[in-house]
Amino acid sequence: MDLNGIWTDSNNNRNFDRYSGDMKPEIFLGRISTANMSPLIGEIEGMRLYLNKNHKYWIGHRHINKKYALSYTNEDWVPVNHPDIANIFNHSIHYLYGSNNYHPYNEIDSLCFSKTDYLQRLSNQTYEFIQLASHSYSYSHTDFGIANEWIRGNVIYANGIQAIGFNLFCCSACRWTAPSIYAYLAGDYIYSPNSEGLSVVGSTKVGSMYPFSRFYISLGSGKTMGQSLVDWWRNKNTNVNNVDSLLCWNYGMTIIGDPLVNFYHCTNSTCEEYIELNSYGNSSSPLSYNLASGKIVIPQEGVYSIPVGKHCILNAPTVEIDGHFECPLGATLEIINEGCQANCDE
Repeated sequence: MDLNGIWTDSNNNRNFDRYSGDMKPEIFLGRISTANMSPLIGEIEGMRLYLNKNHKYWIGHRHINKKYALSYTNEDWVPVNHPDIANIFNHSIHYLYGSNNYHPYNEIDSLCFSKTDYLQRLSNQTYEFIQLASHSYSYSHTDFGIANEWIRGNVIYANGIQAIGFNLFCCSACRWTAPSIYAYLAGDYIYSPNSEGLSVVGSTKVGSMYPFSRFYISLGSGKTMGQSLVDWWRNKNTNVNNVDSLLCWNYGMTIIGDPLVNFYHCTNSTCEEYIELNSYGNSSSPLSYNLASGKIVIPQEGVYSIPVGKHCILNAPTVEIDGHFECPLGATLEIINEGCQANCDE
C-alpha cells in the first residue's frame, strides 16, 4: 500500500531491515488467491467458488441486514486492571452498526466463551462482521477459553460461516505463504464452500490492528474495507520516534479477499426492473454490462450493434431482442438470466 517510503537492506542479506520516509499508505489492495488452499480445495475450484459468491454479493443475491457485529476477545486483551484496553477490544466495533447492534463477548465476562460457542456464532446468521482477538498461528487459533482449546484452520473451513467480513486480531492469520495441511486462517474463513465470507483484514506476522475505532468509523460510514484500512493508517502516529514500534506491530497488515466490500452495499436503488436498449452506448470501456431484476429489451425500433472488440453482457431473468441486432466477428455477447435483487433492509 505504501508507494513512497524508503526501504533499506543495511547488511545486504536480501532482507529489508530499515524503513524511513512517509509511512502512511497511498493506496489499498486485496489479495484474492486460492493457490495456498491445498489440500482443502484445489486452486481453480476455490477461485471459481469465491468469485461466484463475490459476484452474487455485488448484484444483490446476498442479503445485507446492516444489523449486527460481534467482538470475541481472549482474556489477555480484557485485563481487569486496564479497563481502557478492555473497552477498546470489546466496544470499538460499535462504530460499525451502532451502540445497540453488536455483541461483545470476552473470556472474562462471558461464561459461554469457548471453541464450541465461537463456532456456533460463526454459522449464526445474526452477524455480518466479526472481530476475533485470539492467540494464533497461521494455521490455528490457540488457547480458546478455560479449556485452552485450539481451533485449527480445517475446522474453520468446514464449520460454516455466515458473516461477510472479519477483523482477525490473530498473529499470522493472513500469512498466505505458510505451508500447512490446514491452509491458512484468513483463507479458511473466506475460500471455503461453506462460507459467505468475502474479506478479511489481519496480519501476515506477529501483530495486528490496534486500536480499532478509526477503522470502524470509516467502515460504518459506508467506506470499503480497503479505504477504511487506509483511513486507519492515516490516523496513526507515524513520527520518527514511533517507527520501530509500528514496523514491529502494525506492518504486515493486509486484506485477504475483495477490498472493495462494504457493509452498507445495497442494490435496491440501482437495480432497475426494466431496461430498454435502443442503441449501444459509446463508453470507452471494453465491457457493457446491463443488469435488471425483470426484463431487458431491445425494442423493434432499436438498432443495437456491438462494436468490434467489445463484450456485452445482458443479465436479467428475461432478455428480449426484437429490434435490429448485430454482433460482428470480434465482438462478443453474453446473456445471463440471474438478474439483480433488492438485497437489504431499508
